[in-house]
Amino acid sequence: MTAAILAVLTSAQLKPAERLTEFLRSSLDRGVVFVVSSGARKIQVELSFQSPNLQYMKFMSAGETGQFFQTGNRALFVSDLDRIYFEYRGFSRHVGPPPEAGIGAALYPSFLHGWRNKGSLDSAVKVAAPQGGKETLDWLMQTVETEGSKSDYYVGIGPSGEPHQVLITGTGAPPMFFEFKSFGWPLRDMRAWKYQPPEGYMLGNAPKLHRQYQAGNKVEWGKWVDGQGKAIDMNSLNSVGVAVVFTSADGIPDKSFASALPDLKKSLEKLKVKVVEVHLDSQSAPKRDWPVTLDEDGKISAQFDPPYTPYIFFVRKDRYVIGGWAGYGADQKAKLIKTANDLYNPPKEE
Repeated sequence: MTAAILAVLTSAQLKPAERLTEFLRSSLDRGVVFVVSSGARKIQVELSFQSPNLQYMKFMSAGETGQFFQTGNRALFVSDLDRIYFEYRGFSRHVGPPPEAGIGAALYPSFLHGWRNKGSLDSAVKVAAPQGGKETLDWLMQTVETEGSKSDYYVGIGPSGEPHQVLITGTGAPPMFFEFKSFGWPLRDMRAWKYQPPEGYMLGNAPKLHRQYQAGNKVEWGKWVDGQGKAIDMNSLNSVGVAVVFTSADGIPDKSFASALPDLKKSLEKLKVKVVEVHLDSQSAPKRDWPVTLDEDGKISAQFDPPYTPYIFFVRKDRYVIGGWAGYGADQKAKLIKTANDLYNPPKEE
């Protein structure tokens, strides 16, 4: 009892972001029950995950149920309403349901895995409770930009660090409100589950699922070489941060994008952030004022898995991705440069 009281007191002395991180890091195996509200619709969700890549999720709404399994590097989503399933391979970590899952894809709380990493909430600021949020909780707000769009995450944190409520708002998407009912032991032991689609269900026609790196993922540099076979020392370049830029020789937006890169590089140099380019679909590296690799063995592309080019992953000194940028238009240079600078040097709150 004394130890439990001391643990609560110690947790209460931490900042809200630290309490949240410590709570999520305290167990890699969990059973989570929560309700997601989007408009007038409410969905009950049960999620069990076991480290590093075992999990089961079930959601229920107005008689409709869906199930998502992951074991090893294989993932299976099952729609009971349509009696179809989707299969995927190649995942070494916990992932959410694929886009083909429809509403099921939006229900997965991937932010729980991201916030488990120390430093992933460095950009979060304390705010008042949003509409519908409990005022007794400590509220943080974090803006995450991926694929050129922004989402604001509001998280209400309890005294022991547990997330009670999470509100996600973004341009072009309805708000999603998560209310967590419990965190406990896994509700289902995934180690005993055998990979097998339900009998009588049809395989859905699903395209390749891209799981490119997003904010909160950690990068393993490995060996990078330039077009002449000379080693690129990524650890040395990443003294403050590095923008990993994927380009293609044949992409039309890439040519316009290449003309903006010198100005992006010049702007980031003021923050001591470097630019490195991964040039695809070409036998020779273009001449640049920054390092360029052709990724001949495909290991860099396999790790980041950009869905198309051009694409930028902004990586911090500790090798965590803090944001991304997808595609390019001729009128986007100023926004791109501002986005990159704000990620590495967030504007101060008024």
